Amino acid sequence: MRFQMRSFFIAFTSLLLLSAGTAQAKVEITVDKDNQQMTVAVDGVARYRWPVSTGIPSRETPNGAFRAFRMEEDHYSKEFDDAPMPHAIFFTKVGHAIHGTDSVGRLGSPASHGCVRLSRQNASTLYALVQQQGVLNTTVTLTGSAQVALARNPRGRNPTAVARAPQPAEEQYASEQRQFQAGTSSVFLVLQRQTDLISARNREVRARADFAEALANLDRATSRTLEVRGIRLR
Repeated sequence: MRFQMRSFFIAFTSLLLLSAGTAQAKVEITVDKDNQQMTVAVDGVARYRWPVSTGIPSRETPNGAFRAFRMEEDHYSKEFDDAPMPHAIFFTKVGHAIHGTDSVGRLGSPASHGCVRLSRQNASTLYALVQQQGVLNTTVTLTGSAQVALARNPRGRNPTAVARAPQPAEEQYASEQRQFQAGTSSVFLVLQRQTDLISARNREVRARADFAEALANLDRATSRTLEVRGIRLR
């Protein structure tokens, strides 16, 4: 009997330790519409600050405190002509979401139909974090006004958006490794940064190849034009 009680106690203690080791953190996403900036905190500690685009005044993103409830990695808007909404995290029942965008030049100013836009890279990072910690452990709080943001920046683009642009993938990977060594990140997020870095390098290689091909095509086209016109360069 004493052996059985001891075995039960050991098993129960192990279960408690396992549960504590896999406890999920609370993710708090705060969007300041006046300054068009998002802050992401994990268990009360700020981890990321990124420029965003919220809804234009006629499509104002609602203020308030919400709980995220659904995620879709590759979503397309049914309301707006299948517009891509990569790494979407939904926080209202009527379809407001945080998602990636290719319109990075508009970040820092209201530009959307109501959603909160991030660069694709930052949206991917946020998606991975929420996926790891649990969508139901994630809150989204919005304050401010698109009108105020536009009054501060009437040209529709934040002059500091470039300065607040995402770090290069190499820097983000190195930063995530440092956070992991300090005990404030996880293997999952480090691997996500590594994947982002590999993707960035692949895109760079493709871009260089496309650029070289474009230069070659331009050179051929220029040579043909000069030949047709009987012009010879010395």
